[in-house]
Amino acid sequence: MAEKKVVYYPGCFVNYFEHETGKSVIEIMEKNGLEVVVPQHACCGLTLYYSGDLSYARFRAYNLVNILSPFVEQGYDIVVSCPTCCYSLKEVYPFLLADKQTMAIAQRTTFISQYLLKLYSEKKLSTDFRPMSQSVVYHAPCHLRSQNLSIESAKLMALVPETSIMVIDRGCCGMGGTWGMHSKFQGKVSAIIGSELFNAIVEAAPQVVATDCAGCQMHIASHINRRVIHPVRFLAEAYQPLYK
Repeated sequence: MAEKKVVYYPGCFVNYFEHETGKSVIEIMEKNGLEVVVPQHACCGLTLYYSGDLSYARFRAYNLVNILSPFVEQGYDIVVSCPTCCYSLKEVYPFLLADKQTMAIAQRTTFISQYLLKLYSEKKLSTDFRPMSQSVVYHAPCHLRSQNLSIESAKLMALVPETSIMVIDRGCCGMGGTWGMHSKFQGKVSAIIGSELFNAIVEAAPQVVATDCAGCQMHIASHINRRVIHPVRFLAEAYQPLYK
């Protein structure tokens, strides 16, 4: 029997596009004796909030709160792998709704790397990793920086033997959520904003680039010839035996 149950909220990108990241989260959790529940999916609605549609953003927030609240009432932790969704649940929802249910969800929500590092500090995280012998550059997304979580994922990957981790701090990648996709002009501007980061990654010449934000992953991958993945995918690969 699992020692503890957690709710995994994957967010829209993982739910609809990047399934491998979600599978990696579940594999890592189960590897560490946690029972994972994935609830009915609903968008966190943060894009509506940023576009100024507070009424519809509030409606979306109520919807997701109603889905997650029963789990919180039963003592579940909520683990999130998308920095933007985590920021939404912890920072934006309390402002939008300001009720007890929402506050309880905010208090029980943790970003995946922070959650796993807590397990490690409690000696509850399996470190049965195979050596990866890879150089990895890590870029911290803006929505993690705003939660004071700029190096947690790098610390987590550094637990894998024979892994070289370099944290490159060059600010925003330029995508700004979906801002860089809104027009050709904004796409050009976003590329200029991210150029210092792209150049630094190319100069470092890593085998793998890791960043937690889907927008950052797509934007960086479109400007450099490197594999760009979520850190949990790297960790899940390190848990796998060398030969299956």
